[in-house]
Amino acid sequence: MPGSVKDIGSISDLINGLRMVETKSVYVGILANVDSEFIKIAAANEFGAIIKPKKGKFLAIPLVPEAKGKSPKAFGDLKLIRKKGSKGEAGGILARVSGANIEPIFALVKQVIIPERSFLRETFEQTSVLDAIREEATFAIEDYFAGKIEAIQILHRIGLRMVAEIRNRIVDNDPALAPNSPLTLKLKKGSGPLRDSLRLFQSISYSIDGEIYSVSGGVA
Repeated sequence: MPGSVKDIGSISDLINGLRMVETKSVYVGILANVDSEFIKIAAANEFGAIIKPKKGKFLAIPLVPEAKGKSPKAFGDLKLIRKKGSKGEAGGILARVSGANIEPIFALVKQVIIPERSFLRETFEQTSVLDAIREEATFAIEDYFAGKIEAIQILHRIGLRMVAEIRNRIVDNDPALAPNSPLTLKLKKGSGPLRDSLRLFQSISYSIDGEIYSVSGGVA
């Protein structure tokens, strides 16, 4: 009578691998290779924020592409033009003045309100996203039992899927993020919310128990 032979050692190894996976955590977000100032910018978009000057009365908001990322001190030819009737409390503009020609370079404002643009939390509030991650985990476990991947790769597959879903959410803009202001659109040459130079987009990464993995490329 034909019999069957079970490789108990291999089954035990597979189970131990899954137990190892259960003890680890996967995190996703703005985690790697970014400075603290950029993390503050990302958090301001995720939760919304009111930005006020740390020193002085006003923030200098660039009005032309050449002023973006620069201080008014970098320009030696700007003149302050206040609003009519203002006594200095309502801001104004810093402009290049040549005869009757006035070219605004910076606007002086007391605060900037950044609307909430949740690209992290709202991603994982979508049922379709959670289903996609569960599906990825299921396929990864199946590949593990088939001997195609190591146990740790289950977690990497989940991390990569999570990064892809966040990036897809930014690219698809669904659900819609708060739109950029007309001035921001002008400075960014029409790019959509959170897409300025793709720095934030490319900074989205994942970690496994504190070890961070950057993810190059676009969306899945």
